[in-house]
Amino acid sequence: TGTVFSQPVMADGDAATVAAGAVDLSKPPPAKPKPRPYTAAQLAQRNGAEADTRIWLCVKGRIYDVSHRRQFYGPGSAYGAFAGRDASRALAKGSLDATDVSNTSLDDLAADERQTLDEWAETFEARYDCVGWLADDDEVARYEASAAAAAADGDGSASA
Repeated sequence: TGTVFSQPVMADGDAATVAAGAVDLSKPPPAKPKPRPYTAAQLAQRNGAEADTRIWLCVKGRIYDVSHRRQFYGPGSAYGAFAGRDASRALAKGSLDATDVSNTSLDDLAADERQTLDEWAETFEARYDCVGWLADDDEVARYEASAAAAAADGDGSASA
């Protein structure tokens, strides 16, 4: 059985993060990226292993940037196992067990676990920027080709 956990309680602005120097208030926040498809391999690169690496995780197919909560999702943190991964199953089961973190199947979830996952998805949607969605190699390749063509045409837009 895995470890049951609860959602981290965070106040607006998260004064502890600011006080710890994790947020530089002298710089404007980075521009929010337009959501786009990413492969599991691309998601895995955003695991926060290096101090300047973004931290992303996936919930129900949507990828969220949780970098500003490094104290929760960074290496060695309480939920660091989720960084760069699809955390859906582990969140649904309230588990930090390696088998739940590495397994992305949702087919065998019980109704109460599916409800828990839906609640987590709502939490992530409300608290974090969605940077994209989990996709296969073909969808990402089509998107990147479309983006490159749009950039070459000078309009800067892309469609999946």
